[in-house]
Amino acid sequence: MRPTPSTSSKGSWVLEPCPEVSKPVPRYPGHTKGFVRSPVKKAAAKRHPRTTTKANKRRRVQNEHHAPLDTIAMFSHSITNESMEPSEHDPSITLDDGEMNIPADGLDFQVDEAYDDYVQLVEEQYLTFVQVTTFHYVVQGFDTLKKDGTSAYYHLEARISGVDSVRLSCLCPEGKRGDCFHKRYYHDFRDLRFRCNENTVKYEGTAVLFLRQMIGTQQETWINRFSVAYGTDSEALRNRTVVTYEGLDSGGGKWSCIKCPGRRCAHTRKARRLFNLVVGNLEEVLEDDGSDDEDDTENMFMVDPVNAGTADERAISYLPILPPAWASLPEDPTFYPRPSPLDMLPSLLSLDDTSRSACGKNYFVPGAPILQRECNVYTLSRKAKTLISVQLCPTCPPAQRCYIGPDLRTVGIFNFNNSVLFTHELLDEFTNRYTGSETPFAAFVLAIARVYTGRGDKFVGEDLFRAAWFAFASLQHMTGDMFCRECGVAPETVIWDGVTVSFAKRHLQDTLQPPTHIPPDAIMRDRIRYSSQQWIVSKNDARVQLANWIKMATGDGKGKEGSRHNDLEFLQVVKSLIEGGAEPVANALYEVFGRGRDRKTQRRYRMLFEQLSANESAVQMVNALGLESLKRFVRSPTVANASLLVDIPALMLVCEQEVRTKQDLTILRQLCEWMSKRAEEVLSTLMRGNLENLEKIRNSTSSGDNWREVSDAWRLEILAY
Repeated sequence: MRPTPSTSSKGSWVLEPCPEVSKPVPRYPGHTKGFVRSPVKKAAAKRHPRTTTKANKRRRVQNEHHAPLDTIAMFSHSITNESMEPSEHDPSITLDDGEMNIPADGLDFQVDEAYDDYVQLVEEQYLTFVQVTTFHYVVQGFDTLKKDGTSAYYHLEARISGVDSVRLSCLCPEGKRGDCFHKRYYHDFRDLRFRCNENTVKYEGTAVLFLRQMIGTQQETWINRFSVAYGTDSEALRNRTVVTYEGLDSGGGKWSCIKCPGRRCAHTRKARRLFNLVVGNLEEVLEDDGSDDEDDTENMFMVDPVNAGTADERAISYLPILPPAWASLPEDPTFYPRPSPLDMLPSLLSLDDTSRSACGKNYFVPGAPILQRECNVYTLSRKAKTLISVQLCPTCPPAQRCYIGPDLRTVGIFNFNNSVLFTHELLDEFTNRYTGSETPFAAFVLAIARVYTGRGDKFVGEDLFRAAWFAFASLQHMTGDMFCRECGVAPETVIWDGVTVSFAKRHLQDTLQPPTHIPPDAIMRDRIRYSSQQWIVSKNDARVQLANWIKMATGDGKGKEGSRHNDLEFLQVVKSLIEGGAEPVANALYEVFGRGRDRKTQRRYRMLFEQLSANESAVQMVNALGLESLKRFVRSPTVANASLLVDIPALMLVCEQEVRTKQDLTILRQLCEWMSKRAEEVLSTLMRGNLENLEKIRNSTSSGDNWREVSDAWRLEILAY
């Protein structure tokens, strides 16, 4: 079949003319409809039934996943300002199971509601559509049934072809078969978003970090996604894959590669190198086994996670929403009658005078065409389908899929994007659980999803619910209530507490004072002197060199104690410690690591040296009580007095190991003596000018009641007698 010449001034598809942007967008053929199997291949298949062997399976997988660019280009479309001449042959692609021809009329698409939802989610920065190189983009999968993003990521290639044409290839399942939402979005928004990227300076990204998002708050767990190229032809689409790391920045998390699942590969090694560069694990970069990637460091970078869409997130609902009934105050304004929880949804969610577009620029236009489309309303226990009325925004381009939709606050529904809607009851329930028991988003979404599963429905993903709840919470009217009935809007003292717990009323006594209360007899410090260089190793250069060497020498906890250090670097550290006035530290370091003591001894000393080289004050390691015990041990360094070091655990472990192995304690005693002098020096500097105040504090506390006598435990003992 021969493509017909183009009549559009905007451009054309490879196989047929492309309509103008103002015309209806063609239908998305994400299925195999429209593909006609070649009669020759079909007849041949009947005559020679095909046998399935391991070699055939392997060859078929290679053809599907590693097809050359010109083969994939058969399914791409080209946008050009010139009319295309009729082709001399039918465009087709040859696969293992036969030849498929695409007729020209198979690319006539209709307006698709699922594509409208996809466009809106990309525009709202919810779905990923990020440029990683000059020609490549990373796009996120989309579930047309749930109208939500998936956890799959693919690569889209936009290769310049000719004067003003671009050839699109996508590795998503629909893109391999023909057209897909990702190609269609690029085509519709080329002039608006992508044309400026096509003429930029060419740059390659052998490893690109395109997504970095925190998924755990307590341990700061991050999910990192990389676009990685490997092989001789790094610009080829088939050589790119997505690598994911989920875990702490310090390492120890889970690495996975789409192209090489279940095993470590070159893609993961390259992504790991970039990850260590981003988070600052320079020791890991130096120790990285992938030395072949060292020359590619200049082609590794992190991109801004902003998508191709606009950065302005806005829900359709925009009017102020009442806070939950349990969080409302009597003086709160009543914008509308509080609706009852919905038992039955309206059959049609209609437009009214308050209806607004997603862009926020236009409102309901009486007399303009009204469309009715299906939407999903998520309640506390089920998903309901109903119809919603929308109008096309008169100012936004049709390709942007911007619609005017109803606000729906009066019926207790939050309109997120005219397709996904939530009841106020559901969103308020998360607020209730979060403030009552600090329930995170992941736990709440999991709990609701289990309820939905029992009813045969599926709940939305965590990211979509999070975006909807924040948009909903920003509209809840909770301003104007930050005042005290006795003090007014500007009280003299305001105490902010971030803990969502309280204490019993029996503790509300007249002696209770806020933490900012200043007693009349409080000691005042006229001048506060800060003493710098409080490290136990006073010279910062020597301290830093010792810290860096300890990390490198022990493999940063990988179990290869003292096997990686360089002799010259080790001697340089020893020299710096001697010149910095820490000769006992240098002697102990050389005795343990220079003479190759056993691993257990090295492990004990490593903990001690890590604390000695820490970027903290000496009194953090040796406080006043520990200093007195340390002095007593220095005066009599015997086995019986080793328990005096209990206030300095790292030093006590070293002493126990030396006694157990029957080593000479001379070097350890010199180290303890040096530590006691340095700690006393720092402590005296901090106490200088405060001795008078400390004496007042001692006098005031010594004359008071013994805390043991006023405690409940003491009273119970008295009663027992």
